[in-house]
Amino acid sequence: MVPISVLLIPFALFTAGVIAYGFLTTWNLYRFGGEFLAYVATFLFWALTATVLFLTWMTLSDVDWTRPLLELGVFTAPSF
Repeated sequence: MVPISVLLIPFALFTAGVIAYGFLTTWNLYRFGGEFLAYVATFLFWALTATVLFLTWMTLSDVDWTRPLLELGVFTAPSF
């Protein structure tokens, strides 16, 4: 059976993309400058990203990642 931790792979790819986008945005803001609202928006982006990652970590900390992904009663023999 496939472990449930396989679901973390798409999540990790998406998270890596968001963080890479954030670093590129921050680098461009540093390199070329910008208005005050651009700095505020970048700070809000990083603050919200950190908040979402922290809340995700706290929510998923109770999950047993070794359990099978598809644990349906169809695949097991009935017990009487």
